[in-house]
Amino acid sequence: MEDFDQEESIKDKREQQKRNMLSVVVVTVIITGIIIAYLCFSGSLFGSGDNAKALEVTNTSMSTTYLDYSGRYSTKINGTINNQSGKNYSLVMVEFSVYDGAGNNLGTARASISNLFSGDTWQFSASLSLSNTKPTSYKLVSITAY
Repeated sequence: MEDFDQEESIKDKREQQKRNMLSVVVVTVIITGIIIAYLCFSGSLFGSGDNAKALEVTNTSMSTTYLDYSGRYSTKINGTINNQSGKNYSLVMVEFSVYDGAGNNLGTARASISNLFSGDTWQFSASLSLSNTKPTSYKLVSITAY
């Protein structure tokens, strides 16, 4: 009878150990998920627009071309981005909102470059294709760097 009780006791202990181990695994997975979510949303894991603060945009200008064949306008915003951050970036994107004379937002002009290294200068050309209304102004919206 004692052997039976000892076997039951051993089985109970094993079951308790399994439950404890399962609890540890579940808690570890939950905590890991929370940490990964935090890093993703804070920008610490995959990069952040905050990195772009050390990127300087200069010498911007807008040119607009009327396309007779489509009856629309094509717009380019040209400029320079200097990487004085001390960091190398695998991707940099710049975006501008483009407006007509009445202040209506006509869309977003975008440009991107791969591998902008510390000390590099990038001569960009951000394009907005085919707006029905003539663009007259623009505003820098964002620089994102990863």
